[in-house]
Amino acid sequence: MKERLLKRIRHGVLNDGQMEVDGNELALSLADDLEKMFNTRLGTVLIDPDYGLPDFNDMFSSYQAPDSEQIGRMLHDLVSRHEPRLKGVNMQPEENRRGPALRFRLNASMLYKTQSLPFSAGVMINDDGSASVEL
Repeated sequence: MKERLLKRIRHGVLNDGQMEVDGNELALSLADDLEKMFNTRLGTVLIDPDYGLPDFNDMFSSYQAPDSEQIGRMLHDLVSRHEPRLKGVNMQPEENRRGPALRFRLNASMLYKTQSLPFSAGVMINDDGSASVEL
């Protein structure tokens, strides 16, 4: 589990004002933040009406298959706009053998200190419209 802000502050700040963060901790933090972002409904954030995703529940409850390309573009655009720690975002659909959920593979470069590290996560949009992110 990642450390919360106050716990990180208690451990101290480096000379340049930056917190010392491990690359794995950063990846876990990114995955957690992405999951929260994907589960935020469009229009519910007062300071940014473009933040979040539409309710996908209607797409899954219709008789047609959900448009995975359109959902993938929405995920890509949301991450590209609102997650500055990730660059070169690429969202590809994946085959899902576990049921009606849609799966995507998010690949990007994670900015860590002065270097760029690969970041890859699985994104699942469940049939109830909720999202989960797994490293």
